[in-house]
Amino acid sequence: MGPVDTYSFVFDPYSPEVVESQLSDDVASIATDLENGLRHYRRGDLVEALWWWQFSYVSSWGNLAGAALNALWSVVQHARLDVEDPIDEEAVAVADEILVSGADTPD
Repeated sequence: MGPVDTYSFVFDPYSPEVVESQLSDDVASIATDLENGLRHYRRGDLVEALWWWQFSYVSSWGNLAGAALNALWSVVQHARLDVEDPIDEEAVAVADEILVSGADTPD
């Protein structure tokens, strides 16, 4: 995520200590927490899946998701919309191909 990967936030507003974090690590951690519940769900154990999703939301990824979303919002807020960004045509073509091939695969 380059120059926007590292950001800072207040982890606990009642104990205001500024914490540094990385968006890439936080997104990976959130995905791991959600995947744990998804494994239970795919095995047919909905109650266990819901328990893990709730537990991990309260203990971990809920706060991370909020902080990461706020950091991303700040990136968008500070972006200058009047600046021409060159489009990487090759990257767009690869992304389009991934989207098209992913649409054919079942969940």
